[in-house]
Amino acid sequence: MAVKDQIGRDIELKALHHYPRMSEDSECFDAAIYIDGKKVGTARDDGNGGMIHIQPHSLHEQLNEIGKSVGKLESEFSPEGLQIDAELIVGALLMEALHKKDFKKYVKPRKVTFADGAHIYTFGDLPIDKSEQEKLFEYIKKENPNAVFFNGLSEEKAFELYCTTNQIEIGWKLMKKQDA
Repeated sequence: MAVKDQIGRDIELKALHHYPRMSEDSECFDAAIYIDGKKVGTARDDGNGGMIHIQPHSLHEQLNEIGKSVGKLESEFSPEGLQIDAELIVGALLMEALHKKDFKKYVKPRKVTFADGAHIYTFGDLPIDKSEQEKLFEYIKKENPNAVFFNGLSEEKAFELYCTTNQIEIGWKLMKKQDA
C-alpha cells in the first residue's frame, strides 16, 4: 500500500501483521515503513490505545514534517483543525491496507460483483463467454438500474467504488490539501 506525499515520495507499509484478537482500544499491528522503496523504519501498536510507536525517532520526525507540509484536517473536536502528524499518516496507511484486505475477500475477479449505491452483491461465476457476460449484466441492470459492476474496473477504481458504497473514507485522501 503506497501513497505519495506532497513532493512525490512514495510512503508505504510492508510486512504488515495485524492482530485483531489483541486489538482493544486501537489496532494491534507491526509493519515496516518504506519511503521510495527503501526500508526506513518500523511502526507498531500494542492495541491498548496510546501512541503508534515509530522507529527510529528520526523517521517519526520526518513523517511529522511531511504532515506539517500537508496542513490540518477539519475536525469537530478542534476548531483550528487537527495537525497531521506521523501517527495520523501511519494510521491512515494502516486503515487503507486493512480495508483493501477486506475488499479483496469480497471482490473476486471471477465472480459477478456489483454495487447499487447502498450494497455490494457478489454471486455466481462470471461466464467466460463475453456475450453471456453481457446478457447477464443486462439482466442485472434491468432488475437493478443503479447497478455499477466491479467486473472490468481497474483494481483502483473497484476499490474506490467499494469504499464509496461502504461509506469508508480513506485517511490519506483526507490528508491531501483541499483546493478551496
